[in-house]
Amino acid sequence: MKNNLGYWLMCWLFIGLNPAVAISASSLQDSVGLSSAMRQDTLTAVSVEAPFQKDRALNPLVYGSGRSFSTEDAYRYAGSLGDVGRMLRNYAGVSCLDDSRNDVSVRGNSPCHLLWRIDGYEINNPNHYATVGLTGSTVALLNTNLISNSDFLMGAFPAEFGNALSGVFDLRMRPAAADYRFRVQTGWNGFELGAEGPFRRGDASGAFLVAYRYSFLDILSRLGLNTGINPKYQDLSFKFHRDLCENWRVELLGIWGKSLLQLDENDASLLTASSTAFLGTALHYDNQAHHRASVRLYANKLRSLSSVEQAGQRAYHEAQDEMRYTLSATWDSRARPNHYWQMGAGCDLYDMQFFSRTARMYVWHVYAQDEYRFSSRWKLRAGWRVQGKSLEGNRHQKWEPRAALQWRINQAHRLALSYGRHHQTQVHSLYLYRESSASNLALDFSQSDHYCLSYDWSWAEDWRLKADVYYQYLSDLAVEKEVSAFSAMNIGNDFYIPMKAGLLNDGLAKNYGLELTLEKFLSKQYYAMLTAHLYRSRYCGSDGVWRNSAYDLRHVFNAVAGYQFECGKSFVLGVDAKLSTAGGKPGTPFGGELYSARYPPYFRSDIRLFCQYKGPKIFYEFAVDLQNVSHHKNLLYEVYHPESQQYTYYYQTLFSPMYTFRVLF
Repeated sequence: MKNNLGYWLMCWLFIGLNPAVAISASSLQDSVGLSSAMRQDTLTAVSVEAPFQKDRALNPLVYGSGRSFSTEDAYRYAGSLGDVGRMLRNYAGVSCLDDSRNDVSVRGNSPCHLLWRIDGYEINNPNHYATVGLTGSTVALLNTNLISNSDFLMGAFPAEFGNALSGVFDLRMRPAAADYRFRVQTGWNGFELGAEGPFRRGDASGAFLVAYRYSFLDILSRLGLNTGINPKYQDLSFKFHRDLCENWRVELLGIWGKSLLQLDENDASLLTASSTAFLGTALHYDNQAHHRASVRLYANKLRSLSSVEQAGQRAYHEAQDEMRYTLSATWDSRARPNHYWQMGAGCDLYDMQFFSRTARMYVWHVYAQDEYRFSSRWKLRAGWRVQGKSLEGNRHQKWEPRAALQWRINQAHRLALSYGRHHQTQVHSLYLYRESSASNLALDFSQSDHYCLSYDWSWAEDWRLKADVYYQYLSDLAVEKEVSAFSAMNIGNDFYIPMKAGLLNDGLAKNYGLELTLEKFLSKQYYAMLTAHLYRSRYCGSDGVWRNSAYDLRHVFNAVAGYQFECGKSFVLGVDAKLSTAGGKPGTPFGGELYSARYPPYFRSDIRLFCQYKGPKIFYEFAVDLQNVSHHKNLLYEVYHPESQQYTYYYQTLFSPMYTFRVLF
């Protein structure tokens, strides 16, 4: 399938199959999946428009607490800067505690409870300046230009997803274009060069997709321009595929990146660096009718380094390394029209090195699930997942039931009830931390039981209202043996991980809330979205006291809108705006109880202005992101000085303009 640059919509309708819709903003070659439909005695007219698909997950087994998103949204929404992590902050249920980072806290959970997955491969913290064990940082390593429409899931997800407690980034790398395309781009994420196309002109059996980025601020520094701070980073992403025969295909996917930042102040020097390498290959079988199968083999290495020198002497130095090898297999079947079977298995081998100690850990899983359609209105998804691990002779195994029921009331209304039990390993560096004879090697999985009721009302082709009510109970969280307020629930929203030894799986937590979304999809040259999240996030340490967690903002409201002015057939001018407000972060007063205080409420406004040209063979865009245009001071943290009995306040991002320029040809 080939099309000139510009927005287009294609819809496929076949008797006996559910409709499928594909949307693009550039010349892409996309794959289309058609699912089996219940047989009906009478065939009626079917009308499908793109807005009805965007709010639903691409994964057909996700009934509620999930949605799909396009990579264009990462550029379209003001303040997102082409980063999918920052983009998702506009959605109900997602909160942010630090503007400078792209961490995602889902429904009051730690960002460490999140799973990143791309094309079925699980990947560790795909960000520059990454810390082993965390899931976010300041600059995204994943290249949004290579990502296709993808899913974001929030709790009670199907059995194919595991080792996560809160949410899943289920990303999909897009296939290459049918002919040769090139891209030049510069902006917040760096200076980028990209190319794609077939290995041999006119041969659609194999293609490549590749992109390289380099820190734009470092380029300016090398040209003699003083930018004040000089972050150095670069990354390379690629995807190759080759059709072996009619039903068989092999692919190779790779991601590499490294970053370094050195800050010098007076006689002190701080160095932080990280490197990521991922390489995966997969063999796919698809008979286009009833069965699909995949076997994946991949490796992922992540290394992070922190060092502090003072007066020429090394005051602190810590290097963390983790190498992961994974073999997995999946099988899907639609052999019967009212059943959709899925099963899979996989094993991970982790070679870990933390605190000058090494260890090897195995994590394995097996799952099976089935979707049964009672009728065109009722369907049930039920499954089990078994997950286990082995670390230095400590073995644990867990069973996870998953279920969801959907009632399609009519064409406009849907209701879904979902439940899932989930387990996750601890932050891996905790396992190897030791003090005297106390260690954490015997720590078990953390556990979460998630319940969700979802309602969706689409009363027009481009309008919809979505509401979710959820309750999540977490247990077996890592807490100290001694009586204290510490809990691993609060790890994950900073560049470092606090270390404790002799931890036990006795911690508890609970998250519950209401999410509301009113959305107008892009049509008639404008879009809008209002989201609200009212929730509580509480935890209990080894002292038995229930407290606010670090993520208990209590409420988050977002308003996003944009309008496009068409200037002739080729030029488009546009403006995007965003308003965000949230409850203040929980804080700890000097000498007081942990998280017993609360910072002032959060407020931020962003505006994005852009100009696009869409020609028959070239597309370019220039955009300016005006972040925090009101220059509002949102408190990040405070430091108390006992000598002067004064506080020093540190604020989040103040007003800062960012720009993006990209050319596709």
